[in-house]
Amino acid sequence: MAESKIGYGALFKVENEANPGTYDTVGEITSIKPPGVSAEILDRTTMQSPNKTKQKLGGLREWGQASVNVNFDPSDTTGHMALQAKVGETANYQIEFPDGETWDFPAIASNWEPGEVTPAGIMTASFTVDLDGEPTFNPAP
Repeated sequence: MAESKIGYGALFKVENEANPGTYDTVGEITSIKPPGVSAEILDRTTMQSPNKTKQKLGGLREWGQASVNVNFDPSDTTGHMALQAKVGETANYQIEFPDGETWDFPAIASNWEPGEVTPAGIMTASFTVDLDGEPTFNPAP
């Protein structure tokens, strides 16, 4: 039987452009939403479909979005503000789970948004990427 696990210790990383194949960890992550996958469903119904019943065909699969939320530090120019600069660009990202398994994927940064700033609240921001292809799953060492 599979063992339940908690997410504490998971990391979100961005490939280091100066040193490809290595990843820099984004700090102050409060949550990570890994990507999901869906498939387009195509209608292949014809005038002769049996019993006047629609017929369907599975189309292309699409890996959706991944996102992270952070306790935002505007002075973190190599981390949080670097994510903002990536919007519109393709880069390689990695989610490392607490057991050491990783999901590596190319993605286009589609959104960076600061959260509401309040007198007594922690400043936050969110960052979203749209996958460009399928993740590579690497088992824990």
